[in-house]
Amino acid sequence: MTRLTIKDIAALAGVSRTTASRVLNQRGEVSPEVRARVEEVIAQTGYRPLASARSLVHQRTGVIGFVVPVGAAMLVADPYFGVLIRGFSEASSRRGVTIALFLTDESGDQETLIEQVIGPRRVDGIIVSAYHTSERLIERLAEFDVPAVTLGSNAYPEVFGSVSVMNLMGGELAGRLATTLGRGPIAMIGGPEDTVSGKERRIGFERALRQAGVPLDHDLYREGDYSRASGEMAMRELVDLKPGVVFVASDTMAEGALAILERAGLEVPRDVAVISFDGLPSSEESDLTTVRQPIVEVADAALDLLLAQIEGGVVEARMLPVELIERGSTA
Repeated sequence: MTRLTIKDIAALAGVSRTTASRVLNQRGEVSPEVRARVEEVIAQTGYRPLASARSLVHQRTGVIGFVVPVGAAMLVADPYFGVLIRGFSEASSRRGVTIALFLTDESGDQETLIEQVIGPRRVDGIIVSAYHTSERLIERLAEFDVPAVTLGSNAYPEVFGSVSVMNLMGGELAGRLATTLGRGPIAMIGGPEDTVSGKERRIGFERALRQAGVPLDHDLYREGDYSRASGEMAMRELVDLKPGVVFVASDTMAEGALAILERAGLEVPRDVAVISFDGLPSSEESDLTTVRQPIVEVADAALDLLLAQIEGGVVEARMLPVELIERGSTA
């Protein structure tokens, strides 16, 4: 039998997931009528979350869980996570807490995390990377009265805090630059459409192109997964279409795209201009024009928000700015 989730309870009661979570965790304001309706559905369905840790709230562990929904291979291969983890390490040292890393690339891993770590409250709070985070994981976490912050927006803004970067603005900055270069057809290698960052970077880029009167030709669009290999594959498909400018939605994918351009005998920026996103150290080494996101600052802000929640503070969402760093790949 499939286990009911908080999303199911919300749908049966005709309320939002946030409202259902408020009722379940006795947190936040809910009208008596709505509360009664949700409680009635809970009683009728026999719904029971895993043991709530509310009674353990005063038993601090000094440990913060950092949940990354990817496997070890992806974590090692993507330099973004290296910078992010370094940011958490530095921020946690300053604040006297310990960061425990949890990798959950399979649904079974996520259930184990909830049953063995979140339910028994073996951490004081958690920070969840929004990178490929399944909706089900967020729904399950909303069943628990445990402080949590997501990197990227989430479906429970009054339950979980969040720290995001201005991906839309970053996409627009890249798009505006692309349209001013006068280099011919504009292509894009986007991030995963099932991530907020991938979707928003594409939307911002397309918006800037439309405003300049040169909408993105979707024959010149490819979706990657933020890996170097996906950048190589996408650029291999695009190179015969002779783009004059390529916006690649991550520095790691851009490294793969640059390798394919070099193999094709094309010179950057003489034959093709390249714009990227992230601002990793590798972008400076490759002389890549990139939209820098403040990765270390994101880690610092997320830990600040989480520790404030743990101390009984309000749930808060923060949005951090990005900036365009122009280098030789668009000279």
